Amino acid sequence: MNVPRRLFFAVWPDDALRARLATLATRLQRHCGGRTPVVDNLHLTLGFLGNVPTTEIASLQALTERLTLPAGEWTLDRYGYFHKPRLAWLGGPPTATLNLWHARLGEALAASGRPLPSSHDYQPHVTLLRHAEKAPPSTLEAPEWTWPLTRLTLVESILDGTRPVYRVLAECPATATASRRD
Repeated sequence: MNVPRRLFFAVWPDDALRARLATLATRLQRHCGGRTPVVDNLHLTLGFLGNVPTTEIASLQALTERLTLPAGEWTLDRYGYFHKPRLAWLGGPPTATLNLWHARLGEALAASGRPLPSSHDYQPHVTLLRHAEKAPPSTLEAPEWTWPLTRLTLVESILDGTRPVYRVLAECPATATASRRD
């Protein structure tokens, strides 16, 4: 049976950053309303694939494992709000490393016949609230946190009741950049 499965590419925070993001989401909820995500689901989406036929999953897993990505960092330093889906988020401008990850993923997917949406639409963020009643107030100062970019994952989203459960199907660990010794 070739039942479609909902897939996306994600970067996960380490445990310490995940805990800080969860605490921030709870605090932000007092200002904006809405629903906080499951703590273990906090992530940065690098590319959303949507419904993918089961027969294509093995090739996407292999594509993920073949990618070559350098390690790097991303700084979260601003709140944002997407009006139509009513999402409050924390994000920041894409770094050179994050842009490179997005570009390499896009190139690999395009070569396999499954291109990502245009990169000019890409706003890296972590969703802190769903169904938020309003945007984060402009007077609320965002933290400035560094997120180490250490691995990219191919993830399946499975609806369990009203909340999704995420299952990692494949991963690509980032490689440390070579340092020159003098």
